[in-house]
Amino acid sequence: MLDASLTSLPQQPTSGVNMNTPQGPAPGARTLSLWLRALGDLQRSVAGSQAFFEQAARAVRDPGGLEAGLILLRSCDGWEVAAKHSTSSDSTIDYREDLVDLAVSTRSTIFHNTQNFHPELRSCQLHSAVVSPVFDNEGNSVAAIYGIRNPGTQNNRQGIRLLEAQFVQVIADSISAAMARMEAEASAARSRALLDQTFSPKVSRQLQNDPRFLEGKTTEVTVMFVDLRKFSSISEKIGPKMTYELLTDVMDCFCAIISDHDGVVIDFFGDGLAAFWNAPIEQTEHPMFACLCATEMLEAMIDLNKRWKNRLGQTINIGIGVHTGMAQVGNSGSRSRLKYGPQGNTVNVASRIEGMTQKIGCPLLVSAATAQRISGAIPVRKIGRSVLKGIQQPIELFQALPLGTPTFSPDYLSAYQRAQAEFDANNFHQAIKLLNDLKSKRSQRDPAVEYLLGQAQDQAKVVAKAHSDSPAKTEPLAQTQP
Repeated sequence: MLDASLTSLPQQPTSGVNMNTPQGPAPGARTLSLWLRALGDLQRSVAGSQAFFEQAARAVRDPGGLEAGLILLRSCDGWEVAAKHSTSSDSTIDYREDLVDLAVSTRSTIFHNTQNFHPELRSCQLHSAVVSPVFDNEGNSVAAIYGIRNPGTQNNRQGIRLLEAQFVQVIADSISAAMARMEAEASAARSRALLDQTFSPKVSRQLQNDPRFLEGKTTEVTVMFVDLRKFSSISEKIGPKMTYELLTDVMDCFCAIISDHDGVVIDFFGDGLAAFWNAPIEQTEHPMFACLCATEMLEAMIDLNKRWKNRLGQTINIGIGVHTGMAQVGNSGSRSRLKYGPQGNTVNVASRIEGMTQKIGCPLLVSAATAQRISGAIPVRKIGRSVLKGIQQPIELFQALPLGTPTFSPDYLSAYQRAQAEFDANNFHQAIKLLNDLKSKRSQRDPAVEYLLGQAQDQAKVVAKAHSDSPAKTEPLAQTQP
C-alpha cells in the first residue's frame, strides 16, 4: 500500500536540465541560495571521481533536507553504492532496488508524496524515498540518486515534498551532464591522441576543428620511402636489445623531421618507414616539403652515426625514394587505431624508387614528376630512365642533392649533362669517354657517374654484339631487318 503514494516527475533520457519538470512552489531565497551553491560545488568536482559522488550524496541531505543520500552505479549484478551521506551515525543505509528499477524503467524521478499517503500509513516506520535515474548520451541508465526520509525525525516529515524531489532530479541532471562531459572529453582526448600520433601538431589542430578532412578522396600526393641499408646484418651482429634501441633512436629522429615538415607517417616496416604529403590538409608545395624532409634526414644521419659508430663498429646508411602522383587517400584503420594514408600505383612507384637507391648508389632519388616541382630550390640531376620491378612503364629518375653536401662545379655538371645527352642519343662510346673524364677529375666517388658509365658500357657491348651477329647486307635476310 505504501507504493500507492509514489509520484513521478518526467525525466529526460539524456543529460541536461529537464524543462518539463513541474515547477512547484518557489523555494525561499535562503534555500535557493544553498541549493545553487551546492550545485556549483558539485560542478566544480571532477566528474566520475569519488569526491564527485560524495559531493552529490551530501547535497541530497544538505541542503536537500533529506536524512540520507546514496549514489548508485550500474554493476554486473545490478547496483552498487558509490557514495552515501547520512545524518545518522549508523553506517548501514539500505535502499529498495525495486524502486530504483521502477525509476529506470519509467525513465522518471519517483518519490513518496506525503499528500498521497493513506491516513493509516502516516505513522508507518518505513522510510520514504526519492529516486532519480541518470542517463548517458546514448540514453542508457548508468547511475541513480536515492534519497531517504525516515519517519519520526525532528521535522516530522513522512513523505518527500515535490520541491525536494525536483532538487534531487536537478542533482541527477547535473551528474548526467558532468558524466557526459567527462565522456566527451575522454573521447576528444582519445581522438586527439590518435591524431597526434599520426599527424604533425599543426595538422592535428586543424583536424580537430574539422574532422571531415579525414574523409577518403582522390588527390595528388608526394610519397616518400626510407630504408636502412644492410640492416639485417647489423641487427644480427648487435642483437635484439641494441637493435631495438637503434631503431627507436633512428625512427624517433625521422618522425620528428617528418612532423616538422607537416608530413604524415603512413607506416613502419621493419627497418624503414613511409610518409606522404598533401593530405589530409592541402599543401601546394608538397613535393618541396617531402624533398626538404628527405635532405634533412640525410643530414641527421651525420649525428646519428656519431652516436652509434662506436657501438656498431660501422656507419649506417639510408636510401630514400620520392614520387609525386595521384592516389586514393583515407583511413584504412579502425576507431582505436588510425591508419591514414594513400593507396595505389603512386605508393608502389615510390617504394620501387627507394629500392633503386641501393642499385645506383645515390642516397636520394626522385621521379621526374617530383623533380619538375623542386628544380631551382633543390639541386637535381638526371640519372636516366629505369624499369622498376612490378612497374610497366619506365620511370625517369633524378638525384636530389642534400643542400649541405659539397656542390659540383658548373663545368662538372655541364660535362655530366653532355654525357647524359650522348647516352640518350645512343652515342654510348662518346658518353663513356665523357664519363671517364669526369671520374678522373674527382677524388671522391660519384655514384651517378659510375652508374651511368656502367649503363653506357653495357649498352655499347649490346650494340657491338648486334653488329657482329647481323648478317651481311648481300644476304636476302638482311632485307627483312628493320
